[in-house]
Amino acid sequence: MLRESAFLISNLWLAALISAVSAPRPELRNFDGHRLVFTKSRFAFKPEDRAAIIAVLDRLQGVAGDSDAKTPTWLWQGVASAATPRSGESRESQTTSDSRIGGLEQVNFGTIILEERQLMLETNSVERGERGRRLIAEALGELAAPGLVSVQEAGQALDEWRARGPRSPAAEPEEDLPPEVKEQLLLELKDRHYRDWVDHALPALDDKTPRQMSRTKAGRARLLSLLKEIENSELRYARDEQIAPYDMAWMWQALGISHPDPPRQERHEQLPLELK
Repeated sequence: MLRESAFLISNLWLAALISAVSAPRPELRNFDGHRLVFTKSRFAFKPEDRAAIIAVLDRLQGVAGDSDAKTPTWLWQGVASAATPRSGESRESQTTSDSRIGGLEQVNFGTIILEERQLMLETNSVERGERGRRLIAEALGELAAPGLVSVQEAGQALDEWRARGPRSPAAEPEEDLPPEVKEQLLLELKDRHYRDWVDHALPALDDKTPRQMSRTKAGRARLLSLLKEIENSELRYARDEQIAPYDMAWMWQALGISHPDPPRQERHEQLPLELK
């Protein structure tokens, strides 16, 4: 269930993150330091070569997936260059795919999907798209031919998402998750993200982790402002979506910082919220 809904969850998380930030929009960058742009690269192939393509992708280094699924899908993974964004920029949120390899970031560079009539590579930057196309073209050789490439800015994706608005019941798939299950799934994903976040080096904190910054008086002062900003963003998101807000109490306690205005439960349940 998580694998099949990962792309939707990532897009919803990104949309919520962008909508929580006041104008002008930040220039989002991924962990390689590339500007966040959604790309789709397509490859054409003959139906009789489908089994051979699956065999090549199953053996391709840095690519792992499920070739037995109805729609075979692979994740293209590797170690990010850990480029630091310039001042005023932010990185993409990596909630489920990051791990540590020798202190470096292991991230998903893209997703490879074998559809009925085409092979498609989805990435979140132009640079990753170009690298991925070369990787696939060299691996498959004459089994597939590069085709159409489409590019969409993060801002365009957000505008389209807003323009679509709530989907009608007729547009919802029959197997769609109940609202309470979606809410619980989102809270669990946020919890995994934030529990990794406290030990993750952040450009906003001079490439130190929040836990490291909490060891000094000056660092705690910077964390106080950052935690309030995150908390207010979570409250706005909960208000807009009319769901329970993520409880950050553990984070304040783990970092040894006293909350200047501890939120009361009844404050969370009152809509609209008065945010500071």
